[in-house]
Amino acid sequence: MGYWVVYSSDMGILDRVRNFFKQEAVPEAAADYYDLFAGRIVPTLYSGFMDAVAQNMESGRILDVGTGPGYVPVEIAKRNDRLYVDGIDLTKKFITIAERNAREAGVSDRVHFEAGDATKTRFEDDSYDMVISTGAMHHWMHPEKVIDEMCRVLRPGGEAWILDPNKECTKDEFAEFLKEIIKLSGAGFFGRLWLRFGIRWEIRVDCYSRAEIEAMAGASRFSGCSIQTDGVFMIIRLKKE
Repeated sequence: MGYWVVYSSDMGILDRVRNFFKQEAVPEAAADYYDLFAGRIVPTLYSGFMDAVAQNMESGRILDVGTGPGYVPVEIAKRNDRLYVDGIDLTKKFITIAERNAREAGVSDRVHFEAGDATKTRFEDDSYDMVISTGAMHHWMHPEKVIDEMCRVLRPGGEAWILDPNKECTKDEFAEFLKEIIKLSGAGFFGRLWLRFGIRWEIRVDCYSRAEIEAMAGASRFSGCSIQTDGVFMIIRLKKE
């Protein structure tokens, strides 16, 4: 189950609407369907990001926050056999699915999955060489807490890379992204209708602007932040001194 936000009196109407519909975790009953969808799109949609992560370090340990069915850790491990990747997610069924996906890909010796709350993980300080997250940030109820937790578990000199849609993407960028999602998913008529509405809502309502990201980064424990846009996506790089 997801965690639903408690309203405060100083929230604007848009924030109230956005947070009413926001669900932080994928429902357990929907995990298998989500796995089918993710398996079709993640290897292509996030390929550039995963290539960059795999090439960023010769070896080391990475934490993936909001790992879902585990395709990102699996693909990174396939790209670099000297990397070890741990993935955490609130949806417990995803852990079973992710472990199966890792076994089928032949990388289960270098990836590990467990259920966990990204705002308060069990990991020790300075225990990861890199922390990543893909497509999850706009679902977090408390992104500022997740960002600070990323910093805590990251070793000094390490970076957190977050990939999330850009609220300020252009209409053309959104249209191209939607076209790619529909093609990769193989969705039927009603599925395409749902994707058009759901993705538009997520990007325009749930996602963040550059200014909002910079404000969160500036208030966090990280010492530096850079943001690169790539089509509909924002790549946020946070540096720990």
